[in-house]
Amino acid sequence: MSLRLWQVILLALAVVLSGFAVIGVTQQTRNVTTQLQVAESRQWFLRDESSRLLLELSTYTRMDRVDDISADMDMVAASPTQIRVVPSE
Repeated sequence: MSLRLWQVILLALAVVLSGFAVIGVTQQTRNVTTQLQVAESRQWFLRDESSRLLLELSTYTRMDRVDDISADMDMVAASPTQIRVVPSE
C-alpha cells in the first residue's frame, strides 16, 4: 500500500474516534446537567421548607401566644426569691 492510502486510513480513523469522543463528552454533559437540575430543584424545595419552618417557629414562640397558654395553665411568673441560678460545670 502506498503512503497516501495509509494517511487517508489514519485520518479517517482519527475522524471516527474524535466523533465518538464528542458523543461521549456530550452524554457526560447531559448527565451532569441533569444532576445539576435535580440538585437545584432540591435546593429550592429545602429553601421553601426552611422558610415555612421558620415562620412556624416564629408563630409558636410569639409572646402573646405563650402568655395565653401559660394563663390557660394557671402559670405565674416566678418571684425573685423562687429563681435559682445553677452554675455551669
